[in-house]
Order: sequence, then C-alpha cells, then structure tokens
Amino acid sequence: MDRVLTAKGNEMLDMLPPYLRDDPAVQAFIDVNAREFERRDVVLADLHSKLRPQNADDTYNTLGLWETLLELPVKPTDISIEARRQKVLVAFESIAEGRDWVGAITDAVGSEDWSHTESGYVVSIIQPHPLGTYQAEVVAKLARRITPAHLDVVVSDGDGFIVGVSLLGVDIL
Repeated sequence: MDRVLTAKGNEMLDMLPPYLRDDPAVQAFIDVNAREFERRDVVLADLHSKLRPQNADDTYNTLGLWETLLELPVKPTDISIEARRQKVLVAFESIAEGRDWVGAITDAVGSEDWSHTESGYVVSIIQPHPLGTYQAEVVAKLARRITPAHLDVVVSDGDGFIVGVSLLGVDIL
C-alpha cells in the first residue's frame, strides 16, 4: 500500500533512486520529514513577512526588535500593536527617507499641535503629550535622533518647567 504524500513529499521521493520509491518505510520517512519541512516553510514565510516594519507584531517579537533598533520604548502596555507599528514606521521612514525635521516631528506627535523654539544651540519642543507617556518618549527619542548633533534637544509638555530650561528658554540653573 502506497502512502499519499504531499507535494513536498513527492518532490523528495523523486530525488531517490527508483528501487527505494516503493518501500513503505522509505515513504513513511519521507512523509514525516516532508510535512516538517512544509511546516518550517510556513513559519519562515510568516517570519519573513513580519520582519517588515509595516507587518511587524509580537508573534516573533519583530515589533520589539524594530523598537529596540530604533531606540523606541519596547512593548509598552498602554498602546496597541497598530499604534506601535505606526511609531516604528514614522521613526524608520524619517531615517530612511531623510524627511524634513518638522514633518517627522509632526508625524511622531500625531498632529500639528506642537511648537518649537531655537535658542543658541538648544531646540525646545513643546508637545501636547504628558511627559513620561509612550507618545512623549517617542517624540523625544525621534527628535534627538534626527536633530543635528550640534544642537541639544529639550522636550516639554507645556505644563510648567522642565529641568534646566524654562518654557521661555531661560536657563534656571
């Protein structure tokens, strides 16, 4: 009695000499291995798809990998997978495409409800998200990454003073 082999099993069986193809033990061995190779191929195809930033998620921790590589908060609990993926795409695209500074920060903030001032070698960003939140961390890290290295970046949420600089840009230390 011949086994019914999968397409991968038939492909593997065709690589054997003709006198082994009808042996039930060989067919059983080929069948088991072919099914494992097919499962592996499905997982590898899925992993390959999820390595792209636009498809990344927590199935294989590919979203966490992108967050680590882009220096974003990894696996925050208060934000959805879709929102995390969007922040990864914004950070990735701002680096990959060399987008303009204002456009990249606007995308990170999620609206045009922010402002910035420049004083000497300091760029102060006032954004609507409370400091310490995921959204504020994303804005701060992206701003520090894409701002020219000779400028210092200070981010506040517009609700008072931050360490070292007032909202008016006057040093308080």
